[in-house]
Amino acid sequence: MFKKHKDWIFLNLPAIFLFIFAFLMPDARGLMLSTLGYCALALLIIVLSLNPLISLFPTRVFLKKLNHHRRIIGVAVFTYGFCHAFLYIQKKGWSFFTQWLFHPIIVPAFLALIIFSILAITSNKVSLKKLGFPLWKRIHNKVYIAEALIFIHMLLQGGTTRLVATSVFPPLWMLQYIRRKKRQRKAALKQQADEAVRLSSRAP
Repeated sequence: MFKKHKDWIFLNLPAIFLFIFAFLMPDARGLMLSTLGYCALALLIIVLSLNPLISLFPTRVFLKKLNHHRRIIGVAVFTYGFCHAFLYIQKKGWSFFTQWLFHPIIVPAFLALIIFSILAITSNKVSLKKLGFPLWKRIHNKVYIAEALIFIHMLLQGGTTRLVATSVFPPLWMLQYIRRKKRQRKAALKQQADEAVRLSSRAP
């Protein structure tokens, strides 16, 4: 049982420990809040960088092995993000949350957490089979909306958080842009090849 779920435990258990520690040590709650948030960010950057990096470095075995754990890493993003959000509400108070639910800083994070929760729930073979790959893929592509929402959430906070956001997201966007252009070139070449075959088949 442990061997089967060891990767999930390895990634998610620290979030639970940090969450519990924050309640046992109220003075450290602010530090745990930041730590959980930055861990969620780091895991999000990793999971979104995998496909672009594999596209650029297709022979790197390490990247391919890490990509096998893509879904588990994605679920961990939700785990850390949820613990981060819950601690924030607990720290500020539930009345604060209801008052500030529509604050420009809170709204993007809240919407991103909803997306992450949907992705976490459907990150399994059962959901893939029931939904079918096309629909499942469309749902999971919403992670890019969450990516933008998290950037806005961090950018509006200013200070160190804004500095971190403007340091880690642009390189990710560059990788994603390079991968997208590479896929477009590949699709164009395939289309040209198919057209050439079609024309040659018509030749007398």
